[in-house]
Amino acid sequence: MMSWFGGMLRDMSAHIRKPRVHLCRVSPRRDAIDSYLAPDDIAFATEPIWELPPDYDAGDTLIVVVPAREPGVLNIETLTSSSADDRWETEDSAGAEMVSIPGIEQRMGEPTPAAPVTLDPDFADRWMDAYEAERTHFTPWHLRDTTGCAEGLRTGFAGRYLDIISTGLPSCVCCGTEVFDNLGRGGTEKLQQHMCNAEDAKDMGYTHHPDLDLAVEVCESCHADLHDPFGPTVMDVMFRSRPPCPECERHHTIRIQWGMPPGPPPPGTIAAGCVIPVDDSGAWPPEFRCGHCGHEWSTPGQESADDVSDPSGLSWDETTDWLVESLADKPIGFILEVGPRNYVTGEENDEDEDVVCAQIQVLAGGVLMLRRSRTELGHLLLVDYSTDDLVLEQWYFDDHFEDCTDGYLFSRDVTLLAHTCVTWIQENEGNGSTNDIGCNYRFPDTLLPPPDPTS
Repeated sequence: MMSWFGGMLRDMSAHIRKPRVHLCRVSPRRDAIDSYLAPDDIAFATEPIWELPPDYDAGDTLIVVVPAREPGVLNIETLTSSSADDRWETEDSAGAEMVSIPGIEQRMGEPTPAAPVTLDPDFADRWMDAYEAERTHFTPWHLRDTTGCAEGLRTGFAGRYLDIISTGLPSCVCCGTEVFDNLGRGGTEKLQQHMCNAEDAKDMGYTHHPDLDLAVEVCESCHADLHDPFGPTVMDVMFRSRPPCPECERHHTIRIQWGMPPGPPPPGTIAAGCVIPVDDSGAWPPEFRCGHCGHEWSTPGQESADDVSDPSGLSWDETTDWLVESLADKPIGFILEVGPRNYVTGEENDEDEDVVCAQIQVLAGGVLMLRRSRTELGHLLLVDYSTDDLVLEQWYFDDHFEDCTDGYLFSRDVTLLAHTCVTWIQENEGNGSTNDIGCNYRFPDTLLPPPDPTS
């Protein structure tokens, strides 16, 4: 009898299904992560899309996979419902803990099937062992990278054409930290190039081009964060390093840049112009703007407006020096304008009143063109910026430019043009002070470069 009973138990156990292991896919990335990490009182415009295998049972293990720069495991849960139920449910879990799937695959030496899928039992056991090892001792990003960044660090991106986005300074695009060498000198050699994907390009407002490798200059720490299995974008890491909005508490903080920048504003920054609004108390204009609710604010302890690169309040000699400094290392096509501080283009202005202004534009071969006028100067649509046939250091008063009432001059002498510009404003404004002058600038527009023929 005992032998028969034992045989019956063995036969029954052969028909009892062991808990299975399933991979499910949750997308898009941000919605999937927010569904686990965001506070419960925040409502989202869209809910994540869950894709499960067609057949599952209560007690099965559900591995939540999120597609990202590097696909990762967001959570592992136990199902409390089956595919025959109206809806699927899981037990409460400890919370999200993203683990890199490329790291798991390196440990296993074999790829992970695409979700949604039910894993083979033997494969599932090996996969779970590799997952636990990766979770407790994660593989450094540069050893599991599949995006080209790690290879670029080793080879200097040989044979690849990079369109590199930078701050124009030796600083990280994401956190703004300035990078210096051992002698205290700033230099981009300490920054690293991070390869952007289509989501990065969309976030930053760039059109992703299949023949163009878009990269940003970042510090070592932010570069590691960008390869976190959670798959943050450049803008995600940038906003994470900035203060949240004091009104809505969202981390979507845009930096407002006042004064003359060293180049086009980097991602996450808007240029507010050279004319810096300062009230009678010397209060600083807003430093940040919330990209969600539009609130603007400044941080406590911010430096005074006197420290900003703006001509108002300087002596005339200091204004000349400021102009020389502002024109240094500017690209061909760059335009710098100086004129009345309160004059606003496009608004109704007194037609009988002179608009004493000057405009300096960078041409090819280190030549600059200065134009003086008593009316508003437009931006020229030049056929090209070549200067081979120009006569330098000679005034032209031939009405070639209809908006240029008082002549134009070509020169490579930046100091000469800056001094001439300042003298023109000083002698014709008639108030003897720089407080009523302001400036404006424009960087040239660029098109995508052609593909590198060597790549």
